[in-house]
Amino acid sequence: MSRTAVAGRCGFFSPGGRRGFTNDDLRFTHQTRFAASRHGHSEGTARQTATTSIVIRKSERQTNLNAKHFMKTKKSKKTQITIANNNIPDVHGAETVMNELARVANERRQFIARLDDAILNLQADAAPGLKQLDTEIATRTEALRAWALASPEAFGKRKSIAFAAGTVGFRTGTPALEPLNKKWTWQTITAAVALAWPRYIRMRTEVDRAALLARRADPEIATALPALGLRVVQSEAFFVEANLGEAAG
Repeated sequence: MSRTAVAGRCGFFSPGGRRGFTNDDLRFTHQTRFAASRHGHSEGTARQTATTSIVIRKSERQTNLNAKHFMKTKKSKKTQITIANNNIPDVHGAETVMNELARVANERRQFIARLDDAILNLQADAAPGLKQLDTEIATRTEALRAWALASPEAFGKRKSIAFAAGTVGFRTGTPALEPLNKKWTWQTITAAVALAWPRYIRMRTEVDRAALLARRADPEIATALPALGLRVVQSEAFFVEANLGEAAG
């Protein structure tokens, strides 16, 4: 089959011509479909696999172009304040540095927005192919599970069987307690255990710090806290909030 035919079968051509795909893309598409067919996939699956692979390649190229374009944007003027040694002389210098910080923060926000858009586009392009592959994996997994349950003689004393391409089997889970039947709830179980084996009832004791803090101005509480090994602390943390959305001058 020719490259043109492969591209047409995969939906890469429209009445208006190509949609941004190169000859290298078409070669990659042909190779992908050939590999999928060799692994026993149907024609539709092979075509979907090739389509997903090629749109991912296209999205990756577009992401690289966006990143290169963004990094080529106009560089800002050289800062007039030396901050290598935290050398800000006065409040005007601090405002200048704040302006520079806001500019850089805005550039970072724009870069992240472009990155998020590229990721969303890539995920949207890949979603149909991934959904199809996940469906095929789930179908084959369920078929193998049904075979394993119906064929205990194939396992013998083993819990798994190793094939050339992978392993199937049963894993023993972690021991757990659960209600015996629908007549029992965890509330009734707790009451029964409390009567029969109270040592297996877990009690948690801790200081109600929120209540003590709420009454920290109460003279009785304030006086008693040191004797109980407590004190009220309230730290301060420096912050910088850049005004995003508008370029700082």
